[in-house]
Amino acid sequence: MKKVKNPFLSLNKYNCFACSPFNESGLKLEFYCLEDEVISTFTLDNRFEGFPGIVHGGIISTIHDEVMYWIVFEITGKIPVTGNLSVKFKLPLAINKKFTARAKKIKEKKKLIICTSEITDENGLLFSTAEGIYVLPKKDSFSKQTDMDLFNGPLAEYFI
Repeated sequence: MKKVKNPFLSLNKYNCFACSPFNESGLKLEFYCLEDEVISTFTLDNRFEGFPGIVHGGIISTIHDEVMYWIVFEITGKIPVTGNLSVKFKLPLAINKKFTARAKKIKEKKKLIICTSEITDENGLLFSTAEGIYVLPKKDSFSKQTDMDLFNGPLAEYFI
């Protein structure tokens, strides 16, 4: 199992809520490649609860989105954006319990990549599933939305 390379670590303003190790309020998720999937193991404290003792559904959706993002990045070597995200909640995730999120690519056509993900506990019990469609945008579409120079910066090679 190898750690997924995170090109954002070199950025000065890298503050992603889901995956930045520098965001004090964030999830600080790390991702690893295991054969044809990307996985992340996590335990969340009560800062991330909705109903008392239960992880907020928006946080669960964020984790699904993020693990699918990283499988697309790992496969393509390019930065994707989420085009669509659909989550199915099967069981509530308890605060302070260890879970694993895993994502796989299902289909790829042109600049669209379709992925699935799931969150399970240590015993393999399924808590939620998701499907996402990810788009590989051109860097100029990003440059119009951010103050970062993506054409000449450290992320330039990761756009089409």
